[in-house]
Amino acid sequence: MHRQTDMRVPILRVQGVCTEIDTDNGVIRPVDGVDLALYAGETLALVGESGCGKSMTALTLMRLLPESARIAAGEIHFAGCELVQLPEAQMRRLRGRRIAMIFQEPASALNPVLTIGAQIGEVLQRHCALRGASLRERVLSLLVDVGIPDPQTRIDAFPFQLSGGLKQRAMIALALAADPEILIADEPSTALDVTLQAQLLDLLRELQQARGMAMLLITHDLGVVAQMAHRVALMYAGQIVEVATREAFFSKPHHPYARQLFAALPTLDKRGRDLRVIPGQVPGLDQPFVGCRFAERCAWKQADCALIAPALREVEDERWVRCVLNAVPEDPPGQSDLALVNASIDLPMRAATPLVKVRALVVHFPIRGGLLRRPRSWVRAVDGVSFDLWRGRTLALVGESGSGKTTVGLAILRLLSQARGQIYFDTTEISQLRSRAMRAYRRRMQIIFQDPYASLNPRMQVGDLLLEGMTALGVAAHSIDRAQRVRKLLDQVGIAQSAVSRYPHEFSGGQRQRIAIARALAVEPALIVCDEPTSALDVSVQAQILNLLRDLQQRLGLTYLFITHNLAVVDYLAHDVAVMYQGRIVEQGTTAAVLHEPQHPYTQRLLAAVPRIEQTASRR
Repeated sequence: MHRQTDMRVPILRVQGVCTEIDTDNGVIRPVDGVDLALYAGETLALVGESGCGKSMTALTLMRLLPESARIAAGEIHFAGCELVQLPEAQMRRLRGRRIAMIFQEPASALNPVLTIGAQIGEVLQRHCALRGASLRERVLSLLVDVGIPDPQTRIDAFPFQLSGGLKQRAMIALALAADPEILIADEPSTALDVTLQAQLLDLLRELQQARGMAMLLITHDLGVVAQMAHRVALMYAGQIVEVATREAFFSKPHHPYARQLFAALPTLDKRGRDLRVIPGQVPGLDQPFVGCRFAERCAWKQADCALIAPALREVEDERWVRCVLNAVPEDPPGQSDLALVNASIDLPMRAATPLVKVRALVVHFPIRGGLLRRPRSWVRAVDGVSFDLWRGRTLALVGESGSGKTTVGLAILRLLSQARGQIYFDTTEISQLRSRAMRAYRRRMQIIFQDPYASLNPRMQVGDLLLEGMTALGVAAHSIDRAQRVRKLLDQVGIAQSAVSRYPHEFSGGQRQRIAIARALAVEPALIVCDEPTSALDVSVQAQILNLLRDLQQRLGLTYLFITHNLAVVDYLAHDVAVMYQGRIVEQGTTAAVLHEPQHPYTQRLLAAVPRIEQTASRR
């Protein structure tokens, strides 16, 4: 059903909203004086780093705050109702029916003990009074609308039986079941590869156009914003700091925070140079603020910025900015982006022999069944892969989720017993070595996992985490030497030496990833498998990690197998690329050849699916 609504009157208006959370260390204000307007049929993108208050803003609008939180001030007007004062019974009738939400992680948002059909049906029973055959028919129709194949089977499936992409589609079907007027989408495509992401974004756009609904899209991916948004609201430390149309925001960002986010993006013209990073972190929101909240990190800081808290003011038609500067700031002295355009491309010469040779690598996993649990069929995760890893260079392994990228990395490290084929390390075939003989090669091959919080033992201090591998593999003869090496490692990755006595939970995501890199370096490896090391990081933190990896490679001569689905990172960091599809490499070559002159149809499709900032033509 397409709604005809006056675009000049916002369907949702947020005025001066403040959200407070009581903690043992005091009151936190993740949302502090937010003003927003959302119009029917438009997509407003809410962007910013982790910790800026984006998701808490969404939960505030839905009145889904934890028990320790409350809306301390402000008003939320929706279609003639003031939601802050609305009784919870009335809010329940509105929530899901007129305002719905897609949560960031469908695996945790969907009920694991109910089928997909039962969860969608629950919304329809409550808000649309459907029962019996008509209820099932409507659920099937929704599954078809969101592109779930074989809906007759999927309707009775449990969440664990669906892939990540299908779970996200099921979440969209659940959110759209009662035909809401507003859809809040909280990072709906963050964990998906580029092709699944493209499918879901196209789906959301088509459904929005067909239904005429408004969408609040929460993301830190500026490529997604360029593809989806009509207007952009930039958030920092609990406040909106810039609001503009998509075209204005991408062509001429005004706020210094926006300018520095764009400078941190990895692009080919910055190859061979460090990416700009935003120093420091988003400030803690449990403190009273004096002056501009971004001042400590701002490259254009003025004397008054630490004393005067700027108001959100209109500086141009349809553009609002929270900054004392009246004009769009120029680049700080010595930091012009133009200096990056002519940067030399960092291409180490290939050695006479590769560090690692992989030939006819095969990894098949059995699917067992029956009383005796015998193999009934096989999953061909890796099916005859061959490539070379050259010393001091980075080979990016790219492809969709499930294509076998991580399995290849684990097989090279001899962490999968199912692997077959030939793996040569420094001319020695290690694929047939027994555990004792393999031990000598363990210290020369390490891995950095995607999620540092999951891969670092939460019960171990940072110093012990770094010592663990050195002790096990006999690196450094004495404890004094190892302690000195721990301090050197922390210096190398930019972590204070006082971190040795702290635990992983005391660090930010970027700092934890630096610690994970230090742990990999602890045993002096020649090869590091980097498994999606930046996928969960904000743009500014990603820039720090990419700078660090590039610097370590140049100083230590490291070789990287870089597993990722972020092709912008590949374009910036990698020297060579191998594209995987269904367990096989379908195209490989230098980065310039594969990404800019792709030959295989799958590579072309993969590149076409990448949301790009350049795609800012109007779609109103």
